[in-house]
Amino acid sequence: SLAAEAKILRAYWHYLLVNIFAAQYDAATADAQGGIPYVTDMDLEKVNEKLTLAEVYRLLLEDCSEKTINNLPDKAVNILRPGKAMGYALRAKIHLQMKNYPEALKDVEKALAFNGNIENRLPVITESLYYYDKYHPSVIFYAEPTTAKAYIITQETAALFEQGDILMKYGRSALTEVTETRDNRIWSATAAATYKNGIEGDIYMWQGYSNAKWTSAGITSDQLYYIKAECLIRAGHYQDGLDEVNKVRRFRIDPDDYSDLTAANEQDAMAKLMRAKRIECLFTYNNFFDMKRWNSEEDYKQTITRMVNGKTYTLRPDSPMWVFPFPANAVNYNPTLTQNY
Repeated sequence: SLAAEAKILRAYWHYLLVNIFAAQYDAATADAQGGIPYVTDMDLEKVNEKLTLAEVYRLLLEDCSEKTINNLPDKAVNILRPGKAMGYALRAKIHLQMKNYPEALKDVEKALAFNGNIENRLPVITESLYYYDKYHPSVIFYAEPTTAKAYIITQETAALFEQGDILMKYGRSALTEVTETRDNRIWSATAAATYKNGIEGDIYMWQGYSNAKWTSAGITSDQLYYIKAECLIRAGHYQDGLDEVNKVRRFRIDPDDYSDLTAANEQDAMAKLMRAKRIECLFTYNNFFDMKRWNSEEDYKQTITRMVNGKTYTLRPDSPMWVFPFPANAVNYNPTLTQNY
């Protein structure tokens, strides 16, 4: 079991790294594209050679083999160690990034069978307090930044919140002031004003205190419903896909404002999924990875613009800036780390 947990964790961190420092996976070009080193031993003096993107993904799937996942506990020991839900969830994420939607669907259904919990945010309507609890049953694997205490969103992101969204509707009113009995501040436009630094328009700050935790680098079962939804939409089951999204949205939107999402074609269904998932996965790596993947498709690519200090900045779908550079200290130590952009 411990060896299986180690392999899953090894695969998870390499999955994050390859999607940050390498290009979006494409089966037609992966053999020729640069990836990252895949570290499989504890030899600290060894220079691990950078592999191709295809080789990295092969090793990711090898570490997430059925044998390995079967050796994981049915229920994880704690939120920092993998169980079967994380094993299947990770393999679903890898297949999703490879655009192998049929296999991703199989894996995400297996993951949800072990953990299909959905966090209920509706009580905040009457209780006036919101806690993003890291021990909530929907947390499959917990990982957050060690230093971040505040998160900023721009007006473009704020506009993506649906009418009646719990975080926006109640976070900007009942939860903006800190008192003896209310120690969480969610969306505070006042506090965010000091962070604007030339950004045009209104912005909001999410302020995290001791009782409010965001698993930015982790996995929640709530997010898995969106993977299942996209796989179903890609297979032509548009409404079935949006029904999976609606399962989560029912616990995110004030019942006075809620209505089911519906669609009659793939593009409409994907547009609604993309908007809802952007907010569900706010402050997580999922949005960055998804946008890289969607930008490889003509139907779903997006150009992002921001106004800062009176100047407009544009990030195009084919920009090399979607690939982070290897840091200088790593490149200086490992000469095989040529940049991937």
